[in-house]
Amino acid sequence: MNVHEIADKFGLPVKKLQRMEKAGLLVTTPGDERPHKMKGYLASNRPLSVAQLLDLMREPALFDQLGKLGTYEAKARAQVDELGDVAADALSVEVAANLIYGGAIADGDSLRTLESWLHAVIPAKGCSYHYVAARMLYNVPGGRFAVSYRYLPRAILNLRNLPSLAGWSSRDEGVNAPTKFHRPANLVLDL
Repeated sequence: MNVHEIADKFGLPVKKLQRMEKAGLLVTTPGDERPHKMKGYLASNRPLSVAQLLDLMREPALFDQLGKLGTYEAKARAQVDELGDVAADALSVEVAANLIYGGAIADGDSLRTLESWLHAVIPAKGCSYHYVAARMLYNVPGGRFAVSYRYLPRAILNLRNLPSLAGWSSRDEGVNAPTKFHRPANLVLDL
């Protein structure tokens, strides 16, 4: 049993069990902790992270594991369904990781490429940060995913700060308010 399974079975706090495991007082068997971590987010009505949403898309069996933990499968499916067809609009495999890194270090060519891609991806009704981030990370190879995931917020921040993208995003008041992307009301497209 892993720490999360012990916590569920005996009603003990996960943090306490993790400290006991680290101190060598508790020996657990390794297991997939992703469904339990997702359950923690879903139980407190927080959105899943982009990495968790991509895990659910790539491994549908995780939905079943969430269903075994309670009524979390439907909440997770709703969040994944909100993203739509990610594969259709995702950055290409060849350039995804390089563009994210280039965007994070404010490379002009990378930002221009991401900007034109973003113009094509944002739907007329608007979308969430997760909508854009999932499409940026979808085709990043597994070996480069962790690094790209770490650079992603800076790349999106640098994109939002481009003068040509002024009016394409907004944030509600608050410290952890999520970014929302939308097309400006006065947008004139060059055809």
